[in-house]
Amino acid sequence: MLPSRALLLPVLAAGFAGGCDAFPPIAFNRPPEAGRVVFQPDDPTTDDLITALVEEEPWDPDGGELTVTWTFTCDGVPVDAPGRVIAASDTTKGQTWVVDVVASDGEWTSDPFGASVLIRNTPPVATFASISPDAPTTDDDLALQVAGQDADGDVLSWRIEWSVDGRPATEFDGFLTIPAAETSRSEVWSASVRPFDGEDAGDPLVTDVRVDNTVPVIGSVRVIPYDPTVGESICAVLEDVADEDGDEVTVTLEWTLDGVTVQTDVLDPGDTGICLTIPRHKGQAVQATATPDDGFATGATVTSEPVVVLNTAPTVKGATISPSTGTEATTFTCLPQGEADIDGDVLSYTYDWTVSGSLLGLDEASLTGSRFQKNDVITCTITVHDDETPGGSATSSAVTVGNSPPSLTSVAVSPGAATVQTTLAATPSGWSDVDGDSASYLYLWYANGEATSETGSSFSCSSVARGDVVHVEVTPWDGTDEGTPVESDGVTIDNSEPSISSVTISPSVAYTDSTLTATPSGWFDADDDPEACTYAWRVAGRTIGETGSTLSGDWFERGDNVVVTVTPYDDYDTGPVRTGSITISNYTPEAVAVLLDDEPVESCSVASFDASGSSDGDDDELSYTWTITRVPSGSHVDSTDLDSTTSATPSFLVDAEGSWTLRVVVGDSLATDATTVTFDSEWRAENADPVADAGAYDDESTYATCYTSGSGHTCSRCASVTVDLDAGASTDDDGDPLYYAWTVSTSPSGAYTSLSDDEDPAPTLTIQNLPASYGVTTPYIVSAQVLVVDCAGGYDVSTATFTVGCTGL
Repeated sequence: MLPSRALLLPVLAAGFAGGCDAFPPIAFNRPPEAGRVVFQPDDPTTDDLITALVEEEPWDPDGGELTVTWTFTCDGVPVDAPGRVIAASDTTKGQTWVVDVVASDGEWTSDPFGASVLIRNTPPVATFASISPDAPTTDDDLALQVAGQDADGDVLSWRIEWSVDGRPATEFDGFLTIPAAETSRSEVWSASVRPFDGEDAGDPLVTDVRVDNTVPVIGSVRVIPYDPTVGESICAVLEDVADEDGDEVTVTLEWTLDGVTVQTDVLDPGDTGICLTIPRHKGQAVQATATPDDGFATGATVTSEPVVVLNTAPTVKGATISPSTGTEATTFTCLPQGEADIDGDVLSYTYDWTVSGSLLGLDEASLTGSRFQKNDVITCTITVHDDETPGGSATSSAVTVGNSPPSLTSVAVSPGAATVQTTLAATPSGWSDVDGDSASYLYLWYANGEATSETGSSFSCSSVARGDVVHVEVTPWDGTDEGTPVESDGVTIDNSEPSISSVTISPSVAYTDSTLTATPSGWFDADDDPEACTYAWRVAGRTIGETGSTLSGDWFERGDNVVVTVTPYDDYDTGPVRTGSITISNYTPEAVAVLLDDEPVESCSVASFDASGSSDGDDDELSYTWTITRVPSGSHVDSTDLDSTTSATPSFLVDAEGSWTLRVVVGDSLATDATTVTFDSEWRAENADPVADAGAYDDESTYATCYTSGSGHTCSRCASVTVDLDAGASTDDDGDPLYYAWTVSTSPSGAYTSLSDDEDPAPTLTIQNLPASYGVTTPYIVSAQVLVVDCAGGYDVSTATFTVGCTGL
């Protein structure tokens, strides 16, 4: 490494001041020599403490004191390593740790020296293995639980090998559970487990367990029936007697009455039940206890739910009503027949009376006339009871009560005013019946004094005519006998007003020169009177004098809302009105457009168009909107090149050969119509090529800043330079519009150039990123070339060159 430029300048200045002989001999300092560093251990895992050790110290040939700088990185990221020691907790499998060391004497630094090490995987460790339950029988699944640790935090899998009585059971290798069906009494099952972290397997861990005898079991014992009475047989039923080892099971069964053992039975293998032979009495609790034994062990005792010997309900053979006939003044009594109780209990009775099928809910031995009416059918049901429960029931034969006819005071007909569309309703009043029977009536309707076929409580007047008189005759009836008939006042049938359902106006789309016609629909008159209607017209909210079914265009203007009101009438009344409405429509303009020039149109000539032949039925002032929708390949024309997009007669300069399409939208203030004009163009027979002129430009200078770097200099890129290009001096003898395309290059290469718009005749050129050299001016020759094309396809190329000098300072 050479001394810096700043350090050399005073020495050079002193030499020049004293002449060549004034320079004293210069003794240059020498760089320090690198040492050697290693990591210990050199093949660590995440469990290891890593230390960076110096095997060879760096040294200074000049004997100077050295400063040593240590830099530690983990996977390229700088980290701290206090005391040059890396703790195991700071490392992760797969990391690369690097130490870089340099020694400095204050002026020079040694070459870097150091070491690197890769953190390897740490094998996992099995910390726990156990088979549960710890004392299994042949009805237990064997469940293997394992646990392990991995210093790298890897997800562990397990390699599991099973053996039975020392023999490999490879069909179960890898299983965490051995089903109970696969085990037998006295077998010793052993599992060897090894953890695996995806790279290395740990040391195996072994656990085992012995399978014991399975005691026999009884699922349950039931005493049936659940509700025994005195004299019934009571039996015990065993359910689900089983031994997982297949041993024969005997069962000892004990019977208790009120907790005292009264009978013990031993059931042979396969027996599932036995009955109690000891007598029992009402209220005693009966229970059975069963204990299984397989010859090796006694199983758990199972006890039934207790059942209580229940009361026997009393019985009764029959019931009678006394007396067997009667009226509302009679008191009837219900009497039992043939009652008995096997337990010898004292008996009582409850009663339930039924009158004409309805239960009274009356618990009394006798029934008075306030509870029934003439013609009712009476029965009684008697239930016998002991001191605990109700017993049997018996129902008597029926007794029927006599009847009396009903009466009625008046009958009214509503409504009081009616037409042939009305339905009249009869409402009788003053019903009376000595027996309290429900009211019922017989109806007969009369029209003009003559009986009709109508016999209901209502009468439809559609069967009579305007002016007829209708009344009703009502007879009270209790279901057995009729009372005296009563007649209502008469109701005279009035006129029915006519109606229509709707009104339509035609035509459905109308203009200012249309004649509107109102047409009513759905005429209805219940009296069949001839159809007649009146008409009233409103235009734009004002009533006009026209009363006919038609209305001429003289009455309305475009946009007006026209409403007609139609009223139906007969010779007596007018009906409800109906209305129809319509809004007077606008005529849509008709767009017409033509090309004013002969086809084909020569390129570089002006094409003219005319849409003034468009029309509007309302004579509205029209607007025009033109767009160019299709141009031939190579054209630069778009809609902005029209001399006017809103004139009826626009034009534009044709710049290419092929097919063209223009679209014009013609509109009034409410609607629009559109049409297109299509024409072809061809190249003109003769064309003078344009003359391109890229312009002339002065040379430019720019500078870069350089910095001392080691024994040399590092320079930034020179500052950017902008130049305003201008090809405006290009000409065309035909006077055609011209199109421009710029390209720029530099020599030597390495500079970056950009144009503000490469199709602009006068774009701004930016030159940047010029490489610089210290103390040197590098010339970059810039070539700016412009391609000039006229509308007929003629072209010329011109190139302008200038130099940009890039100096490094």
